[in-house]
Amino acid sequence: MSFGNKLKQLRRQNDLTQLQMSEKQHMEQSNYSRYERDKTIPTADVIMRVANIFKVEPDWLMQPDGAQINFETGSINNGNGAVINLEQQHNSYSIPQEMLDMLMNQQKLLAALMQKLMEKL
Repeated sequence: MSFGNKLKQLRRQNDLTQLQMSEKQHMEQSNYSRYERDKTIPTADVIMRVANIFKVEPDWLMQPDGAQINFETGSINNGNGAVINLEQQHNSYSIPQEMLDMLMNQQKLLAALMQKLMEKL
């Protein structure tokens, strides 16, 4: 499940509207909506505010659920229902650019989050 889907699920479970959440986030409702639709990558500040509001771990918000590599079939299930096929070459696998891009974005977000956490210490 993506950040946007988790955000929407948490908001609905707590009977909040997008407008109420946008006010808690100190942003326009249209900007908040982009997070729920996964159109905008959240900053470390947004991740921390959401985690604080809903009392969840920041890493849970950013970690895609169910992402698995199946080396027997040579595929990756990205946790959002999409299966990406790996190319086998000489008993090793190459990861498609789409998956590498996703991993790099996650790494950047985690680095920013760690920096914010270190600043608070």
